[in-house]
Amino acid sequence: ATTASFGMLVMSMQNLGLIGMMTVQWPANLQGFFAICQLLLLDIDSYGFSCVAGNSEPIRYLLSAMIFPTGVFWLGLACLVSRLFPKKRR
Repeated sequence: ATTASFGMLVMSMQNLGLIGMMTVQWPANLQGFFAICQLLLLDIDSYGFSCVAGNSEPIRYLLSAMIFPTGVFWLGLACLVSRLFPKKRR
């Protein structure tokens, strides 16, 4: 039940992020909230991805496609490094 509730919360926050992206002038106190919700949209262009990838479409596609495998590799590397620590430090 907790996992489903958390999933519904994230989905609701993503929906609010989409609403915040609309070209409507929102009150100042809502703009900050919508900005936080937009972080959950995982829109890599809003994180300055074009600064890394440039304007070349094949490079942008390749880098965006490599995000997930890089994350999996990073987690595996972190798992291997954590095994080097003594058991009481894990």
